[in-house]
Amino acid sequence: MKKLLLLLSLFLCIQEVKAQMNCNYFATQVGSTVTFNYPPMISIIVLDSAYWDFGDGTTLMQYAGGFTIVTHTYTAPGTYNACLTMWGHQLGSTTVLTCTGCQTFTVTGPPPCNASFNFVQAGNTVSFTSTSSGPGVITSNVWVYGDASPNGTTANPVHTYPGPGQYIVCHTISGGTSAGVFTCTTCDTITIASPPPPCIATANYSTTISGLTVNFNNTSSCTNCMSQINSWDFGDGTLPSLLPSPSHTFATGGTYNVCLTLAALDSNGTPCTDTLCKLITVVGPSGVTEHHLHTLDFYPNPAGNSIAFNLPVNEQIQSIEVFDLTGRMISEVPSILTSTQEVSLNIQSLETGLYMVKVQMQSMRSFSGKFLKH
Repeated sequence: MKKLLLLLSLFLCIQEVKAQMNCNYFATQVGSTVTFNYPPMISIIVLDSAYWDFGDGTTLMQYAGGFTIVTHTYTAPGTYNACLTMWGHQLGSTTVLTCTGCQTFTVTGPPPCNASFNFVQAGNTVSFTSTSSGPGVITSNVWVYGDASPNGTTANPVHTYPGPGQYIVCHTISGGTSAGVFTCTTCDTITIASPPPPCIATANYSTTISGLTVNFNNTSSCTNCMSQINSWDFGDGTLPSLLPSPSHTFATGGTYNVCLTLAALDSNGTPCTDTLCKLITVVGPSGVTEHHLHTLDFYPNPAGNSIAFNLPVNEQIQSIEVFDLTGRMISEVPSILTSTQEVSLNIQSLETGLYMVKVQMQSMRSFSGKFLKH
């Protein structure tokens, strides 16, 4: 009876050992790498083989004598069901014991590769600024400008296009991380507009004369002009007028060379000018007309650093005054009397523009003229 009870107890123990065999493995995850450890085994269980299915299409089979800790790295983000199946037997038995255990692992990827850029246009020239980001350090920038020119290789290039048109610009970045190489591309369209037409200034005017007073009617035209200035030189030594259609009273009767200069800018800021001069005769109260012109001829005109003129009379100069188009007198313009009647002006300090010169003689006669500084 005691022997029977001993055999029954041994049978129940064997069944209990079978029930305790399990595949609940241990695992630790760092990033995309998971380290798998076999579950502990009681001493009477012999492990014959094990099969790992990592859930990403890769597997591993191990046999007795080669059971080691298993490390597996997932190459792409996702959720994976990793399963371990083991086969073994109990000491003193040929009965095959088996079990399967699974766990789920979530692998997140690095931040995405993002290629992007801004640009600023100035005519045909475009300045590009990369605003790209990657999962690691960006080591390469490639710009395809869309005009068959060589590629750009800096992060923020400046490129000048050959002419008007639409160009597809693509910016590619690349670099590397511990997970591998990354690269991405973005494209945008650059439109280079045709340049605006230049401005064309045409000066013209008509007059109505009453004694010494002349009313000037400005009939000028300016095509493709964004801004314009009218400057009237009445030819009598007085300051110029910037009114569109001024009225002017001359001091004495005579013939005066009245010049209207129309100066304008196109949308690119490029200037255009035109000057029209007419001989205007006015009669004083006595009815006597004085036929003498008080005008100066400059050379060269336009001028660079210096300009010269000849006085029509051999008289002593009292003063030389230079005015800009606003009527402001330029105080520092050195003059040199190079000969009996030739005078040279140093205009190096003047800005580009149109200027008027008034020369007062000691005899009280005055002369005037204008020149263009380039």
